[in-house]
Amino acid sequence: MADCNDKRFEEMLHAYELGMLSDDDREKFEMHLMECEVCFEKVQKLMTAVGLVRHDSEVHAVIEKEAARGDDQTESDPSEVKASIFKRKLWPSLVPSAIVVALLVVLILKPWQIEISPTQEAVAIENRLAIMYFENLADPDDEHNLGEIITSLLITDLSESEYVSVISSQRLYDIARIMGKDERSSLDRETAMEIARRADAKWMLLGSIHQTEPYFSLAGQLIDVSTGDVIASQL
Repeated sequence: MADCNDKRFEEMLHAYELGMLSDDDREKFEMHLMECEVCFEKVQKLMTAVGLVRHDSEVHAVIEKEAARGDDQTESDPSEVKASIFKRKLWPSLVPSAIVVALLVVLILKPWQIEISPTQEAVAIENRLAIMYFENLADPDDEHNLGEIITSLLITDLSESEYVSVISSQRLYDIARIMGKDERSSLDRETAMEIARRADAKWMLLGSIHQTEPYFSLAGQLIDVSTGDVIASQL
């Protein structure tokens, strides 16, 4: 699909999707949608997922928390300045992409979709989740450590949910080291499954980054550790 000729409106796309534009900017953007087929198709394609995000209170809390975290970062040396500039450039598209993956997991594991114990505490204990490394297919060298950033985002986001108990990344690292696998980024699916089993996880989330510009494209798979079956996927 071609890019929009007006970069100003293209940069508004993700803010519009999440309902974060001012009334004036939203009106201008919607007028632009009547003239620009490229932006209209992008909005239409993501409308279903974004509709879920807009109406989920957990997701709104996560968005506000991550935005505040980005504003509070200090810049004490050139490398931190570079990282902060990079983060400000990509954050508007990275956070919504990770949120949609996290939202998929929450929706799948809510009690009315899986038969589990009635209390919220029992729900979380039953739904032990191992979030594995996101492979960066768009940049195999992963220069900006996006795989690790997205994994950390998802662990932070899903740890707030009452429907799932997320296994800490340190626990997964320790198991990987015991197995002689120091780099989670190079794990194949079977090794990742074994790590999840040893961590007593019921579910495992695997993912990959397919695109970073002009916006992020993430693929995620939620896997039943006991059977290896993919129970949900998102792209």
